[in-house]
Amino acid sequence: MNDFQITNITIANSNDEGTEGNLRKIGYSGTFSDSSHLEGFIMMSEDKFFATNYADLKNIVATQIIKNLGGNKDE
Repeated sequence: MNDFQITNITIANSNDEGTEGNLRKIGYSGTFSDSSHLEGFIMMSEDKFFATNYADLKNIVATQIIKNLGGNKDE
């Protein structure tokens, strides 16, 4: 199952979670070649979000997916 393709990334408006200030909810979805589907989200501080370009954001999401699936890829 190493053929995952991110098909969608969505970004929600800032969200005050109380402890870390304003956070952005970065949603993602994707599929494997066997047509199974995966979706989820990560939370990112607004400061980090504004300092991140789209290519880096895609890599951050990919790294988080690997970690969530039991991998150990370092950021």
